[in-house]
Amino acid sequence: IMDLSRIPTLSVQGWPRRARVGTSTRLVVTVSDSRGRVADTPRGVVTVQRGSTVLARARVQGGVARVTIPGRAWRAGTNRLTVKYSSGQKISKIAQSHRTITARR
Repeated sequence: IMDLSRIPTLSVQGWPRRARVGTSTRLVVTVSDSRGRVADTPRGVVTVQRGSTVLARARVQGGVARVTIPGRAWRAGTNRLTVKYSSGQKISKIAQSHRTITARR
């Protein structure tokens, strides 16, 4: 039986309303279990992707990852990004968050 309280969830802070090509963006990603407890969250890795392209990654420490998307990663127009967390365990715990951001030159 799977313990649903141990499924990770993501809270992403710092999403810009609009981005600018050439300007980096910093996100703070909090990984917690479905009850909102951060302390029990295992370490892992957070990645930010556009499609299958990894734009940035950071290690989770104490339930928090600080990820910087480099300015060169933004494309002018619509950018559909996915933030993913992976615990790195044999039975990988994965959580995702999606956002569409328009970037201008």
